[in-house]
Amino acid sequence: ISQTDEKKAAIIKGIRWCVNMVHLAQEDDMKGLPAFLRCGEEDSLIGKNVAGTATSDALSLLCNGINYIKDCNIEESLLTNSFEFLIEKILGCQCKEEGWDEGGFFPLEDQPEAEHPTVDATCLAVMALCDFYTQCLKLRKNLNIGIKMENTVIENAVLSGLSFLFRMQQPAGSYGIYKYEQEYPDGKKLDINCTTGSAIPNENCTRMVMSTMGTCKGSGIFDATERYDLYGCCNECISRAYAYIKGHTAEENGYLLWSPYFGDNVKNKHMHC
Repeated sequence: ISQTDEKKAAIIKGIRWCVNMVHLAQEDDMKGLPAFLRCGEEDSLIGKNVAGTATSDALSLLCNGINYIKDCNIEESLLTNSFEFLIEKILGCQCKEEGWDEGGFFPLEDQPEAEHPTVDATCLAVMALCDFYTQCLKLRKNLNIGIKMENTVIENAVLSGLSFLFRMQQPAGSYGIYKYEQEYPDGKKLDINCTTGSAIPNENCTRMVMSTMGTCKGSGIFDATERYDLYGCCNECISRAYAYIKGHTAEENGYLLWSPYFGDNVKNKHMHC
């Protein structure tokens, strides 16, 4: 067996497993997928608390594996139900309330302490919705999977999520997990009860936003909604984030690396490259 065949077999196995997990979540009447899943002799869900990020990851997997789905021999109705379930539950994680948090997506079980939408959860949701948007025509033509949802629903959710990400960028160009509207409510003293982590640049969130905005630019949503201005807005955010990342490396044994929270040293820390 060639490496190509082994890779294809592994991808097909992963897609089948993912669809089975979605099916189990539907049977349990869950509002998405949990953060932890079991695979092996008996596939099962671990816990009943929904993780918005896991639900987004599942949709991205199915959309990016579209060229392998036909070889998975999965019933059309089961596939259609899986896509509809994931999209519906992802949209259900989006904050609809007007104000600072509007458009962001909640992480739920992944970060149960989060009382607000987070940058990383929003990035994963927006990229998943963009993945579906770009593949929906191919799903319908090649796999006979028709999702009963207007394009405008996906478009509006993505644009609203982007607006949230624009608001979350910090002055220097980086992104934290969340940026509070008023870090200094009285103009003098930091409100320590609502800013934990908000002012700390996060290397994972910063690079995820760059990927998300690139995905949005290539999705066709800006053209479909005639929001051509968003190309420039995304470019500006990407440029500022890139400049921050480039200027905040840590040196270790002559190498430039990125440490958690853009620390200036990597001692006793896991490194990101």
